[in-house]
Amino acid sequence: MEIISPRSSRAQATNVKLHDHFLFTPTAFFTWGLAASYYMVEYACVSIIITFYTEKAMENKLADAAILVCVQEGLTSFAAVVLARFTGERSGRRFYAIVLSTALYIAGVIILWSYANYTSHQKPENQEHNVPLFWVVSCLLAIGKGVSDPVLKSFLEHNLCASSAERTSLTKREEIYKNIWVHSTWIVGAIIAIFGFLGLEWPPVLKVSLIVIVPSSLLFLFGGSTSTTKPMGRCVSLHKNATTVTKRGRNMKWLLMFSCTAYSLVLGAGNIFFQEQGTKMKDLKIKKKKVRFSFMTVIKVAVNEITVLIFWLCGANKKQGISLLRIGSGMVCAIICCVVAWKVEIDRNKVANEEDSNKTSVAWLSPHYVLLGLVEGLAQSGLEELFGNDNENQTMRNPGKISKDMVSCVGKFLGIPCILIVRRWFDKFDEDQAHLDRFYLMLGILSCVFFCIYLGVAFVYMKVNNVSSDAEDEGNNDISNRVHVEST
Repeated sequence: MEIISPRSSRAQATNVKLHDHFLFTPTAFFTWGLAASYYMVEYACVSIIITFYTEKAMENKLADAAILVCVQEGLTSFAAVVLARFTGERSGRRFYAIVLSTALYIAGVIILWSYANYTSHQKPENQEHNVPLFWVVSCLLAIGKGVSDPVLKSFLEHNLCASSAERTSLTKREEIYKNIWVHSTWIVGAIIAIFGFLGLEWPPVLKVSLIVIVPSSLLFLFGGSTSTTKPMGRCVSLHKNATTVTKRGRNMKWLLMFSCTAYSLVLGAGNIFFQEQGTKMKDLKIKKKKVRFSFMTVIKVAVNEITVLIFWLCGANKKQGISLLRIGSGMVCAIICCVVAWKVEIDRNKVANEEDSNKTSVAWLSPHYVLLGLVEGLAQSGLEELFGNDNENQTMRNPGKISKDMVSCVGKFLGIPCILIVRRWFDKFDEDQAHLDRFYLMLGILSCVFFCIYLGVAFVYMKVNNVSSDAEDEGNNDISNRVHVEST
């Protein structure tokens, strides 16, 4: 017979009380720490990695650097899809996938840090020979980043509601606390990334990032392993509006996803070229210390989260018509973003040719990132909600998230041929003689074409789903009537 000491019983009682009130468990806390460190490294380094590439070895090769980042972002979305499908509902698989991906992620950051220190005194012409190393780093970072959102986030949610595995849904209070835990990870990571690296260059930023993420990953390794034998329970709210998709509906689904790739293309291009524009503008400063450009990325994420929160509070998440309207609104925001970027780039080139080139500030790019945040909050989240209730993919833990990552993957890879076709427009960017304005205009026109396709596909998709839903309801009514007649 096992004897439990009074101290152990008090500790268990404390853990139960903390979980009942705040969904706190030690494993969830270690997972939360790893997720927060992921976001910190993401905002401080990985989200602006193209500025590292162009600064260290690809100064006169903006097109090549952009292609490299497109491949990295596309692989990130692809890795997210593969890992989500591979891990499934198994907690142990998710745990080991997180450990392996985090190790690769840390390896990529270590290589960047070593490279930044090694080449700090190297001549620029000699640094160009190190470009193949960046392809290795991009693959490592892509796999590591691919696990951070779908797998690590769901693992955190599982540990937060571990004692609720017997139930199919959370209470309203538990849902609120779960969202606080999950969303506080990016908030804490963003605060550290903005205010913790003021005035720092790449080597110290990468060094501090390693100091933070390595201990948090070790704590997760030894603290999170206790939950690997537990099944992954579905501790989310039930989707009452789940629909059965017919064969024609599946075809329309793929057409709808294809028509949405334009907004993902704009997101990928914006995250690349807006940052390079920022290097040609006057930096923002706090107490005379330079603020890293990742501040703009945080603005985009904040707008995205606020948009999603508004729809969640309004209770409009699971309505198909509203989801389609959200996607269309996000695509319109993508078109507006291209037009704004086109106009700003024309004005920036005019000012750059004058004597006082410091008139342009990084603040000029804030509308760009607000619009990108709206694109993510409307189009991306709308697509996730639209396909989140798909009974065709019941074996997937989050079919909406996988559909969103698939669209993102195609859109990011689609940016590669777009850049290759007009790569001469990016020549002499360091001399302010490039034609990014033409590229933004091209993206705007392409987005308009895809938006027109989306309108037609969305109309047919909604009509097909309504017909199939009506047929299903009639079939259910016939069955219930037949049972009623037989019983009488």
